[in-house]
Amino acid sequence: MPKRSVPTSLSEAATAGGSVASRLAATINKDAKDDIAAVAGEAALPADIKGYVSTQCANLDYILCRPGVPIGRLTLLFGKEGSAKSTLCLHLLMEAQRQGGLGVLIDSECRFSRDRAERMGLDADELIVISGATMEKSFAAIETVVKASQEDFPERLVVIAYDSLAGSPTEGLLKKELGEAGSFGNASRFVGEALRRILPRVARSNVALVIVNQLRLHIDASSGPRSYDRRKVMGKYAMLAEAPLIFHSSLGVFLTSAGLYPDNDNPEGIEVRAQVKKHSDGPGEGKGCAFQVSFLRGIDQTDAKFRLLEELGVITRSGAWYSVEGREKKFQRKDVQEVLMETPELEEIIQAAPLAWLEG
Repeated sequence: MPKRSVPTSLSEAATAGGSVASRLAATINKDAKDDIAAVAGEAALPADIKGYVSTQCANLDYILCRPGVPIGRLTLLFGKEGSAKSTLCLHLLMEAQRQGGLGVLIDSECRFSRDRAERMGLDADELIVISGATMEKSFAAIETVVKASQEDFPERLVVIAYDSLAGSPTEGLLKKELGEAGSFGNASRFVGEALRRILPRVARSNVALVIVNQLRLHIDASSGPRSYDRRKVMGKYAMLAEAPLIFHSSLGVFLTSAGLYPDNDNPEGIEVRAQVKKHSDGPGEGKGCAFQVSFLRGIDQTDAKFRLLEELGVITRSGAWYSVEGREKKFQRKDVQEVLMETPELEEIIQAAPLAWLEG
């Protein structure tokens, strides 16, 4: 059966088939400034996800049930301080560069470390960093980047990481004296308005927007019209602007530190636990995993691949030794990198694993 050609624009799709649905879509678009209507089976829609950006953490991608975070959508990363949220952002920016795209970091906390980023593999010379901006200026910068992406390089992947929302002062807060109370409600309303304005553009672009936020215990969000939805995602915790962030995000991942590794006396990094709290694009909600984050090199990608293969049953353990089906020679955990290099089919399994959920 020959493959049906897919129109590239909404107006083209609306007139191509000549069906009643197509003619009605054309009528809707006739007086509109932009194409706003299309027949779903004939054209790419703004709601269609353009692709995914890997987290560079194999078992995290696996629990997302997709090969990374979605392009054209908002992803929310939240958790307490020191839970590797910023590190995960750097890996997403690295992946954008690896795919030939651009990375934009809004560093509201002014804590970006060029040395650490370069040790992890990020090309800092090609990274756009916006530092110390207010919340209003940060969202204005996001809107500018999205518009430029649409108009100047629509085919090029762009990852925007806002680290973090909680670290951004509002312009109203800057006008107050130090110690004077600020308003969480005003900030939340602004974020809701900004997201309603920006996200339709993000949906029509090749941009993956990632916002980082910190948990807070002193914000009372246990009541109100959307309190159940908030508690479903947040549990006992709260965060700044959580209502609009939860509502507008397609993916929400909760990160927490589970302690130091290999031990408290000689730490090399932290053990991180991730749990999918919201997932609009797949069956990942509620799934969780653990991975290691080195203080110097970021996510231990080899360890993440090992954990995934062990969870899938591809790697099995007998005492202190491990084995791979079809490979006679057993190995110890410290030799995983060598085994991965010698057994290329394992990489194929790792790449296919996130989509296996859809196949049961």
